[in-house]
Amino acid sequence: TIDEDPIFSAHGDAIIFKRDRADLWQINLTSYRATAITTDGRHREESGPRISPDGQWLAYWHSGGKTADVYRMPVHGGQAELLAGKRGIQEMFPVYLGTHILAYSRWTNEECHDDEVFVLNLATGKHQSAAFNSTNGANDSDPFSIAGLVGFSSDRRENGKGGWDLYLGDPNKSAPIFL
Repeated sequence: TIDEDPIFSAHGDAIIFKRDRADLWQINLTSYRATAITTDGRHREESGPRISPDGQWLAYWHSGGKTADVYRMPVHGGQAELLAGKRGIQEMFPVYLGTHILAYSRWTNEECHDDEVFVLNLATGKHQSAAFNSTNGANDSDPFSIAGLVGFSSDRRENGKGGWDLYLGDPNKSAPIFL
């Protein structure tokens, strides 16, 4: 099998990961027993699992390209809920910034496939483009959370070397910090 995208559960007693480029699985670190979380096989690939800070939710994306959407489901099983799924637009790389705040990458639109970071308020359902997104057609992608800020990789040329560089930013402020 091919096992990828590992993360620890909220309590550190399990690892959640993608198996065989298909479903999400969990392995208990006491019994080493692996169990499937999603079970639709290669019908739609689930990737990038992330656990909410309160340990109650598992966010991930399924599929790829223009059909990639972000979902979440209760950690202990239950129905998946679509969080970001604009038709014809890729949404992926979810990361919790707080229990009720999720960041993710998304194409600008159906024709423009540069990635931007969006923030979703899970309490209100409001999606907002991060203020630091590049306006020069660069990709701002793969968000991660650090100390209440959003880290991301970007191929922007302004303030960077022009390749893929790391940045750190507040989604409500326009100027990110070049790392």
